[in-house]
Amino acid sequence: MGMFDSFMLKVKCPYCGEEGIIEFQTKQFDCAMFVWNEGEQFTGMNIEKGIVEEVYGGCNSGECNNWQIKRDGYKSGFGRQFYCDVQIIDKRVNGAINIRKDTYLN
Repeated sequence: MGMFDSFMLKVKCPYCGEEGIIEFQTKQFDCAMFVWNEGEQFTGMNIEKGIVEEVYGGCNSGECNNWQIKRDGYKSGFGRQFYCDVQIIDKRVNGAINIRKDTYLN
């Protein structure tokens, strides 16, 4: 498994369309289990404005969990995975952009 840092972002799932707060994980920083919420100051690096690319999360809606159970035969808790990029503006986590499906899973 391993350690990572996380962003908690409000996104609309690209599979089922349900909107909610989803944890997106990254190994691009200290991997010290830091968690940044949308709107909070970003302390991961000295980034005033930029994009954190390729963070990975999963939708746990009923539809996405059922998809995973059908595919894998069990519910792992990750649901159906997808990617987004995180926008940093004025040293704050501004939100998710470029939300996209995991092409490996489809």
